[in-house]
Amino acid sequence: MSKRAIAMTLAALCGAATILVGTLGPAGGDEGVSVRFTVTTGITNATDFGKAYTADLSRCVTGFPCVVPVNTNGTPPQPGAWDDTLSGDVQGTGSYKDSAVLGAFNDPATLDFPYESYESVNVTVEGCGTGTFILHNQGNLNSTTGLWWVVPGSGRIGLVGISGNGSWTQSGPPGSFTPSAYIGHIRCAK
Repeated sequence: MSKRAIAMTLAALCGAATILVGTLGPAGGDEGVSVRFTVTTGITNATDFGKAYTADLSRCVTGFPCVVPVNTNGTPPQPGAWDDTLSGDVQGTGSYKDSAVLGAFNDPATLDFPYESYESVNVTVEGCGTGTFILHNQGNLNSTTGLWWVVPGSGRIGLVGISGNGSWTQSGPPGSFTPSAYIGHIRCAK
């Protein structure tokens, strides 16, 4: 099997797993409480983004597309580069430090880079409580929209058993790294 076929297979498997995980939820039609929150990143431009989130392009030896992990280990290129602030119905902070980001780099010229990211957030969720969970985002660098969900079983402290999902929309054009508006539903274990 060629490297390109392997990369495409991995990308398809990641997409299938994403769809499966994203559709998990409690039985009985309980969609939970409607939430709206904004995520503001510590990155404000493409240059800073490239420095903070370095993709391992050594995997692209045969060209594009290729599946690449993104590094968020070590020292950030600037203070706050991997940090997010959440405001609205979900308030607190998040960090990509030592987290997981995986992308499929399709075309560098158009920033066609679909990705999956996992961010640890320390938040207060209105009506649920205060604690931590893993926020999973799915998007593409050349788009202004994507999906989000709470990783099942990731809730800790006062958010044990939390679940939820929804969509997000970036307030500026692709690649502008402007705040993103998140909407969706969250279910509390209470």
